[in-house]
Amino acid sequence: SNTGEPIWKQEQARQSIHSVHWFPAGDRLLFGGQKVRIVNAADGTDDRVFDLHGQLSLTLREFDGEMCFASAASQEDIIRVWSEDQPVSKWQGHSMDIAKVQWHPRDARLASAGLDGTVRIWNADTGTPTLVLRDHTDKVESLAWSADGRYLATVDDSGMLLIRDGGKASNRK
Repeated sequence: SNTGEPIWKQEQARQSIHSVHWFPAGDRLLFGGQKVRIVNAADGTDDRVFDLHGQLSLTLREFDGEMCFASAASQEDIIRVWSEDQPVSKWQGHSMDIAKVQWHPRDARLASAGLDGTVRIWNADTGTPTLVLRDHTDKVESLAWSADGRYLATVDDSGMLLIRDGGKASNRK
């Protein structure tokens, strides 16, 4: 029966956890703070542990049958892209910390929200930004793709929400 009781818990002594994601098969979790862990969902045992120095944002996506994740750290302007086993690349472009990263749900793009007030859309194959959006006037703190990938919502510290469709923006404050 579904009681809502915890199945297992894992506590990281004096380390906050900023992000958690299920693998598509539902058998593992990716989560992170000071260290990024891939754990067995049934019992919480570590599958892999990465020391990525304080990751604030993680995002998980499958490409050609291989799980990849991207991360952005506090006090860094670098996006790190990893396969399940090893680092693949580092992407740079923001001039300040990156608050949030998220893979596009359907293709090989990644969006990043920067404290420099920009949103960047990255080509995952080349690691270069294909679009730099500068229409926020304050630090961009978060973003989210719609489930079908047609829209990208971004929010900043001033309270502005932008919803983008095909490069066009809709402002709401």
